[in-house]
Amino acid sequence: MGAVLGGATSLYLRFVRSELFLFAIIVAFLGAEIANLLHVETLLTLLVAGFVTENATKRGSAELLHAMERSAAPVFVVFFALAGASIALGELASIWPLAVGIVAVRMLAIWGGCAIGARMGNASLFERRYTWMGLIAQAGVAIGLVTVIAEAYPERGAAMRTLFLSVIAINQLVGPILARLALVRSGEVSAEPEQPAATSPVAQLTDR
Repeated sequence: MGAVLGGATSLYLRFVRSELFLFAIIVAFLGAEIANLLHVETLLTLLVAGFVTENATKRGSAELLHAMERSAAPVFVVFFALAGASIALGELASIWPLAVGIVAVRMLAIWGGCAIGARMGNASLFERRYTWMGLIAQAGVAIGLVTVIAEAYPERGAAMRTLFLSVIAINQLVGPILARLALVRSGEVSAEPEQPAATSPVAQLTDR
């Protein structure tokens, strides 16, 4: 179903490409309704639809993505607020060693995979050392999949949701810090914030 929806979206972007903001909203609601009628997972349906659209469309996918981002902010606010509200601190206190362990294993796996891939691809020294640090942050689809898993297992769903959301929260806190550190160490950005250029008195008078 996701592939069919993605194919239809790709055809629209190829031959029509108008009113993309409205079209993005229609695709989201239509995809959700079709998935509900066919009893398939809404999140995975739209995920596949986006994958097919991006890879089957030579042009226009960036404009559609921008249109969806314009309408996504209110949804993200509610979505992440509900996700955070579902974390039970009492359960988190009892499972935090497991959450930290999963985070450590995931980081180690990403580091090892990046090291092997960079070596096989003859990547530069900086890429071999620091690429993995930019891949730690985690959110978005992962939170949606946590909700799907929690609904699939009613008895243990609450504990599983708390565990997985705790892991995602840790990754989301540590990930941006590591990404910034990687950019600084690789020379992509400066460690010091840029200072605004001084404006001469003549230029100030001209601007006025």
